[in-house]
Amino acid sequence: MFTFAFNFSSVSGGEAQASLTILNNNPTISNIADVYVNVGQTKYLDLNDYGRDLEDSTLQWSIINNPNIAISNILTGNTCQSKATA
Repeated sequence: MFTFAFNFSSVSGGEAQASLTILNNNPTISNIADVYVNVGQTKYLDLNDYGRDLEDSTLQWSIINNPNIAISNILTGNTCQSKATA
């Protein structure tokens, strides 16, 4: 949602016209380095350290788990929990 206001004042009266362009910048995502997790170990990764959106401070993240590797990823808000399984 965008909120804006215009306030024009003129001693001569009349009308004024203004153009408004709303820009939407794409979020920026930084590269996440490889994370190594030993069997039975849990690592937490704050994804807000890797992503940013100029218009909105809250990015929505999703994880696609690879069924070919023995690791589980759980996403809670902006925190990724990775646990290696045997």
